[in-house]
Amino acid sequence: AIAAAWDVRSLTIPNALPIAIAALVVPAGLLSGWPVETWLMHLAAGVLALAVGLGLWVTRLMGGGDIKLYAAVSLWFTPGLLLWLTAWIMIAGGLLGGAVILWGLVSTRLPNTGAAPDSDPGVDDPAEDAANRLKTPVPYGVAILAGTLFTLFAYG
Repeated sequence: AIAAAWDVRSLTIPNALPIAIAALVVPAGLLSGWPVETWLMHLAAGVLALAVGLGLWVTRLMGGGDIKLYAAVSLWFTPGLLLWLTAWIMIAGGLLGGAVILWGLVSTRLPNTGAAPDSDPGVDDPAEDAANRLKTPVPYGVAILAGTLFTLFAYG
């Protein structure tokens, strides 16, 4: 939740947060008495999530902080639940992205209160202005939080 709030505020996720989330798996596993096989399954889920995340980062579909958070959260799940976790994060991300786009469209139609305009005054082409609005960054930490919580409550 802290990472999601930080992401909303600054569109960044400090490295300390995913590191803490990943590190807390160790005492949780020790207290739960996980056998070696369970440790390996959780590690495999984290490594798989990191590999998928790196692909998304290279193609600029997700930011580096989001990828680290996704990989850290994935360590808490086994590969069997990783598919569900990823699916729910993607659904939450799609809803969040849609909300961000809608807010951009609505906010440009609100009366000007003296604040800086949302669209570039040098852009005369409405299609170009709309395309620029589609590039609005999305605080994906919120989607990761929502998908994680849903997966924990639905399958955990």
